[in-house]
Amino acid sequence: MSISLKSNADGTTGALQLNGVDVLSIGGSAVSGIKGVTDGSSAAAGMVGEFIQSIVTNASGVSVTSGVFTNVTSISLTAGDWDVTGNIFIHPTASTTYAGGGASTTSASLGEFAALQAATSIAGVQISLPIPMLRVSVSSTTTVYLVAQAGFGSGTCKGSGRIQARRVR
Repeated sequence: MSISLKSNADGTTGALQLNGVDVLSIGGSAVSGIKGVTDGSSAAAGMVGEFIQSIVTNASGVSVTSGVFTNVTSISLTAGDWDVTGNIFIHPTASTTYAGGGASTTSASLGEFAALQAATSIAGVQISLPIPMLRVSVSSTTTVYLVAQAGFGSGTCKGSGRIQARRVR
């Protein structure tokens, strides 16, 4: 890996380069911005912009027992500052009395950020619960779970969804 500084002939503008690619533009005595990728590639592990996700499709849904917190899926975040968001889908075969879910660093627990729908659903109609953005700042590798819960008296229920995180610093 090579890090270098390049400047124009009069020294008033330039760029910080990593392996020959401009990563930071410098204009006079001010930094004008961090450059992002323009080639359609993904940010490397450990770099700002790194993206991690896990998806469980409706067809692969996880069985949910009435009143029990259930892990639908999870992601592993390395040390850093992350924005985590997602969506939970509840698929009942009968009516539910409530459905909820969230993202949590505690397995099978409705933790740090939850979305809750406290209304009766129509049998067989999917319930969609967005998980608003949650800041997760960790000093060591940490698992973040996508957790679902539903209350129902008959039938069965499955949970599916997506959890994703982007490294912000």
